[in-house]
Amino acid sequence: PILLILLLTSPCFAAAEREAVSAVKHIAIQNNGRIKSFNAFARQTVQAITGKTNWNRRAAEATLLDALYRQDSINELPWISVGYLPLLKELGLSEEKKFFSYNALLAVVNKIETLVRQARDKRDKDLKPSKLEQEAENVYHRLISVKELMDGETICVIPPTHGESWQSPYRSLDPKAKDFKKIVELFGEKKYGEFQTNVQTWNRSVDEATENKIRRSVDFEVQYYTLKPFQWAWVLYFLAFALLSSAASAKLLRFLGGSVFTLAFAFHTYGQ
Repeated sequence: PILLILLLTSPCFAAAEREAVSAVKHIAIQNNGRIKSFNAFARQTVQAITGKTNWNRRAAEATLLDALYRQDSINELPWISVGYLPLLKELGLSEEKKFFSYNALLAVVNKIETLVRQARDKRDKDLKPSKLEQEAENVYHRLISVKELMDGETICVIPPTHGESWQSPYRSLDPKAKDFKKIVELFGEKKYGEFQTNVQTWNRSVDEATENKIRRSVDFEVQYYTLKPFQWAWVLYFLAFALLSSAASAKLLRFLGGSVFTLAFAFHTYGQ
């Protein structure tokens, strides 16, 4: 067992997982009324639950696929963020922890719902809820996000044959459902080579079903998250400011500063 653990946590396996994650990013999924990349969906979902886009030093996609692979035990996964100390005290939870499982919070859900109702009542009267009540609302929304994963209802990756609503493989009798579940299974079993092949086959099938109408936007979104244009924009703005500030009598520095500023603006525009 020790040898197996060392093998699975080795740099080779870590690199293989990163390569597998790169492939799954490009799967299309319908969420909140639009088609997005699995990359965006995973990041948003994991951040909504844990407060971080990466969890336990793993990419959001890997975290989400592992959760789906262990779907029957998602409720025992301690990844729901509860970091507000007064709320921990109010709920009677350990003040030494910041993350709890769905089941642990389910045991105190009545207290959470009471605070959520209090917040709603105040808003109905145009009053601002207390910090405690707002934090309880956040935790309640995280519970809903996990429940939706447990039910599989947010994993809408099967394009429709009619209409606009995509289906979840966990709530559909469509033959494609087993193909997506196989993808999840292969990732969970760390069969990354076969996993990537199945992901590519899946994407070709979806592209054919959607007549390639969504592929460009999905791939563009993956590129957006990879490039992080806003972060680069602010770095370049700072560099441009430094160059221009020191370029009172140096034409070359003024030229470089202006060029960097233009590049920063291009990144900023790309990020919008």
